[in-house]
Amino acid sequence: MKKIKLSELKPNPINPRRPKSKTELLELGASIKGLEKMMKINKLKVDENNLIWGGNQRYYAMIAFGYKEIPESWIDKQLGDGTWTLEEKKEFMIKDNVHEIIWDDEFIENSDEWDEDKVEEWGHKTKTDPIEKIRSQYNDENVKYPIVPKFDEKYEAILIICENEIDTNKLRQLLELNDTHVSYKNSTTGKSNVIKCEKFIELWESK
Repeated sequence: MKKIKLSELKPNPINPRRPKSKTELLELGASIKGLEKMMKINKLKVDENNLIWGGNQRYYAMIAFGYKEIPESWIDKQLGDGTWTLEEKKEFMIKDNVHEIIWDDEFIENSDEWDEDKVEEWGHKTKTDPIEKIRSQYNDENVKYPIVPKFDEKYEAILIICENEIDTNKLRQLLELNDTHVSYKNSTTGKSNVIKCEKFIELWESK
């Protein structure tokens, strides 16, 4: 039985699948060891350069579990038959895993190797609603007024946008904002403060 050294195979650097932990890799390695014949069916898919397009996690799991080489029958080289374009290989990678994995969406969104529209067309939605991204960062325990980050529908809000520090300081002075008004965002996403409507009306009428 001809064998191939795992060191001859290459994990794919643009694999968008979130890596498993060391424990998860060992568990997967043990699963493979317990029923090795399944690898004849669920093979590693490689191209003409031995680059892995299907089975990167199994590759890492076998290394973690102590495999140095594997039977050649565990490897499917059809992706290297000269008929597959790079775009088709990427499409295969997405479709081969679309219902089974935890994706590293941030990697996909920030990588020059992946076209988000194509990935979505192939079956995985990467684009997150920006409001949902903000909402997911906050809860009732870490904000004073959850209406701001959560956009709670039972409240109405009027936003005044300050595009520079001078405007911000002037507005804070006019509205008598002080340290008791909690900021809800960090330096990356900007800064927000809350003033209740009755306080604003009181200040307005006193001017």
